[in-house]
Amino acid sequence: MHVGITGHRDLSPSCERLVRRSIASELDGLDILITGYRSLAAGADQLFAEVVLERGGQLVVVIPSENYESSFTDSVAALRFKTLLNRAISTTRLPYSQPSEQAYWAAGQEIVKSSDLVLAVWDGKPAGGLGGTADVVEHARTRGKPVKVIWRAGCRRTG
Repeated sequence: MHVGITGHRDLSPSCERLVRRSIASELDGLDILITGYRSLAAGADQLFAEVVLERGGQLVVVIPSENYESSFTDSVAALRFKTLLNRAISTTRLPYSQPSEQAYWAAGQEIVKSSDLVLAVWDGKPAGGLGGTADVVEHARTRGKPVKVIWRAGCRRTG
């Protein structure tokens, strides 16, 4: 089964723990080999990728643009990105020269297109810019893709 992820980058540490457990529970409930689709952004994407690998699944990565790595302002998230990218079975880099809202939106659309199920780590609020979590959720729903929202009591964003 191909499972995609969309979600917030700016999760509090306590929210990250709750989200990690929730993602694990969702994937364990599928009880099949998972191929996970994501862009490996900080936050939800990286948590999802780690859980997929812990469960013996495979990673397929959609990189929004050239120089995507420059969008990581946190050195820990940048290192996690590189580590997870090295474990991917396949990588597609979209034809954008720099990270941008348009590149992120195109990556979100590609992830939805390639997924049988989309997990959304989403607080239910509108997107802060083009291609945000709310946009990807709406896109998946209009395409008839099942979406499972993961947001637990006690979660908060840091941004």
